[in-house]
Amino acid sequence: MDISNEDYFQINSDILASFPKFRLPLNLYTFREDIAVLQPCYKKGTRMSEAEAEALAQICANGSLFVARSDEDVYRKHILQQLDLLLLDPNLTVDEIAEICIAAAYSRYKTFYDQPVPNLLELLYRDI
Repeated sequence: MDISNEDYFQINSDILASFPKFRLPLNLYTFREDIAVLQPCYKKGTRMSEAEAEALAQICANGSLFVARSDEDVYRKHILQQLDLLLLDPNLTVDEIAEICIAAAYSRYKTFYDQPVPNLLELLYRDI
């Protein structure tokens, strides 16, 4: 399956699992091989049932779940809070990874600058 449209990128199961299970902050799309089109499968902010969440996880496990680039800001903010997710997403470009790392470092620095206490310094030091 080759999605050549730059407006979407594939999401993997580990990253999907890191979001709230029943109310995701992203619009998600599934790839329909029979017609070779991405179609909406989840609207951000709507509540899912347990069965719907499991079906979405299965679609993701099959490699057919995508995020729109229009939701990239939400996706990046989520990854900023959990930088280890960068290692799990092979769909991010080197430039995108660098931007996220710089933004995360800036965020840690700003947090420490706003409240310069030893435990925040340790977090800043660890991340840098």
